[in-house]
Amino acid sequence: MTEVVSEIIREDDRFTIRAGGNEAAVQAVLKAWGLPGQLLHTEPYGNGHINDTLLLTWQAEEDAPCRLILQHLSREAFPQPEAVMENFVRLTDFLREKIREAGGDPAREVLSLIPLRDGRRWYTDADGSVWRLTPFIEGSCQIGEISPEMTPAAAECAARGYGRFLGLSEAFPAALLHEVILGFHDITGRLAAFRAALAADPLGRAASLPDEVRFILDHEADCAAASDALHRGTLPLRVTHNDAKPDNLLFDRLSGEPLCVTDLDTVMPGYACFDFGDLVRSVLSRAGGAGKDAPRFDLSLFKACVRGFLQGADGSLTKGEILSLPSGVRLITLELGVRYLTDYLEGDRYFKITYPSQNLDRARRQLQLLQSLEASAAAMKECVRACAGT
Repeated sequence: MTEVVSEIIREDDRFTIRAGGNEAAVQAVLKAWGLPGQLLHTEPYGNGHINDTLLLTWQAEEDAPCRLILQHLSREAFPQPEAVMENFVRLTDFLREKIREAGGDPAREVLSLIPLRDGRRWYTDADGSVWRLTPFIEGSCQIGEISPEMTPAAAECAARGYGRFLGLSEAFPAALLHEVILGFHDITGRLAAFRAALAADPLGRAASLPDEVRFILDHEADCAAASDALHRGTLPLRVTHNDAKPDNLLFDRLSGEPLCVTDLDTVMPGYACFDFGDLVRSVLSRAGGAGKDAPRFDLSLFKACVRGFLQGADGSLTKGEILSLPSGVRLITLELGVRYLTDYLEGDRYFKITYPSQNLDRARRQLQLLQSLEASAAAMKECVRACAGT
């Protein structure tokens, strides 16, 4: 399998074909499923920074062609991929029953794994790499297809999807989930890792980052205080997605409503404000565009996120969780900026890049966004209270 998988190589963040062919490599992996029929076409799917994802067109004997999603989990990001998949199975099985009880359509509203021919739910190759195969949810689309620009309506719709995810999984015992990335939202731990990368400086990049380094280190004390406040036991530990950006949702192509939450690899026990914070950070970043201009706080987008999140959660959030939402936005924005800059210092080992300074550019955008968020802290608190009626 080592020789086969090595045929899939990335160039400019895209899959390319070399001797043996991309489709030949995929065919070899697909043998584990023993599906009747033949592979007609493969193409990259989505714009995730971590896993490799392919959209397959499959011809099953006399049936019409269907589409499947094949994913290869990143060993760099997930050193225990089997734990990732156990979380995936436990949670999706639970959500499938909840959706069925509510009169929904589990085939379209939650991801489903296609079992291997021996009944297992995922494939582990000779290198220990994990692959999974899921049906493509027809009639679905991603956020850019229903709203190329990030409008308040689109932000509210995405927030409703993640709020609903929290509401549906409320009764799932979060303690049953593996912590697949230890200390994922431990901002003090992230800052310690940043200091270590700064001291080691394996590529000699630290000297060019005096402003970014100073800004981050100036926030250490405030981060420790905010983190302590969140972990005092007043907030319920629940199932959280931990990568709650609009791109990780599928929407119904006809209605435009959120349909299904995807990319469940970072599902772990956590706090609601972290998912809300990641959503708002992502919405504001998307509204700022992909250029050099920094994203900024936008009250209309923030208010839309609050409304949608509360509506989707449908009363499942406590008052304490609601009041913690603004803190989550600021903490997650700083955390991601620190993670990008740490990865840049360490040689871009975690996040995919398409040019050498991409992680540095990503970090700068998040730190600039944080400055705007801090200047708008009072407005965020007032907005949350008004929307929640507290």
